Amino acid sequence: MTKIGVISDTHDNYMGTKKAVEIFKKVNVDFIVHLGDLISPPMLKCFEGIKLKLCLGNNEGELFFLMEKLKEIDAELFRYVCEFEADGKKVAAYHGQSSAIIDALVNCGKYDYVLIGHVHKIRDERKGKVRIVNPGTLFLGDNDKTIAVLDTAMDKVEFYRVS
Repeated sequence: MTKIGVISDTHDNYMGTKKAVEIFKKVNVDFIVHLGDLISPPMLKCFEGIKLKLCLGNNEGELFFLMEKLKEIDAELFRYVCEFEADGKKVAAYHGQSSAIIDALVNCGKYDYVLIGHVHKIRDERKGKVRIVNPGTLFLGDNDKTIAVLDTAMDKVEFYRVS
């Protein structure tokens, strides 16, 4: 059984991201997928001690420093789409800045889950056999700060408010 922490658009909210990672650890996620817009490389310190898959967003700064900081933690960096399997289910993770790419991922017939961010809004929707999940955002400018946990074995998504 695989539990995946899903987070996006943290936008340098260090304290919110630390709290989110605490929630992920408390519910025993196997790893975290960050869907982009981490922003500054020092934010990676929040993810120490837990495996991380990081998709680049449209607002990442200092990419070379980011790549150096990734070496200090258990992390993988994906420029566009991160693909992986969990419990025999195929997952695509993408920041979400192109609706054409989202549509292609959803309609290609290859994935059971498509994880997206970018729009700062929770989404849990099915299109055919594909479940589309957006965890929301931790952006300080938004009222609702949320993350998600995806249990691929149970096909269950839970959203958590981060305060």
